[in-house]
Amino acid sequence: MVFNWFSDKFQQVLNRNKTFESLIGASFGPNKVVFYPIYGNGKEYDIRDSLKIKGASEPLLRGALKEAGVKVSDSNDLKVEKIRDFVNKRLTYGSDNKNYMVAEYWADPYTVYSKKTDDCDGYAVLIMTLMRLAGIPAWRRRIVAGTVFTGEGHAYVVYFTELNNMWCVVEGSYMADLAKQEFNLIPYGVNNRYVNTWFSFNEENSWSKNKEVFKLVSTEVKDAKKSKR
Repeated sequence: MVFNWFSDKFQQVLNRNKTFESLIGASFGPNKVVFYPIYGNGKEYDIRDSLKIKGASEPLLRGALKEAGVKVSDSNDLKVEKIRDFVNKRLTYGSDNKNYMVAEYWADPYTVYSKKTDDCDGYAVLIMTLMRLAGIPAWRRRIVAGTVFTGEGHAYVVYFTELNNMWCVVEGSYMADLAKQEFNLIPYGVNNRYVNTWFSFNEENSWSKNKEVFKLVSTEVKDAKKSKR
């Protein structure tokens, strides 16, 4: 009887996640391959290439999860918070001109981890990769590139939380302390510090849509949750 109760509860969680995943996928619409000059050589590449783990560095990055104190038993939300805090503690902000002698360069995750310095996209790439290695499903996480309220371009991670079913910013280099305070409280879609979205992506897909999609997804999922009560 107890086993059946746990089995039913587990199936309910699976069904809920499938509902959320389908809502999120439908709201983002058709995939669009986004090309971007990520290597500073004047050529444009599939933006998803920036998330590829090069060589045999995956075990080393998995070791970083241990450094961050991430446990298999942790909730996804807790894993994200531990990874965010670890990356912010490990990295120091440095421009691509300083680090790579070019105006724009998206380093691979292990390079960012080992150099311990990068700009906003480096923080985002490392956070995103560690989230994947920690087992957080792709549909819950995106890297977003766009403008902030100061008019500057910025790259950062957004994550669909388990606790409150909302997209939240997981910051690495732009008002990171404030974003930490707002985690699971202020939805990304209504956060006025983030003005416009050029594109978003994970290792599976990329999209070229504006910020409104994140606001719509959060609303639709909340409505779906209410309807199941």
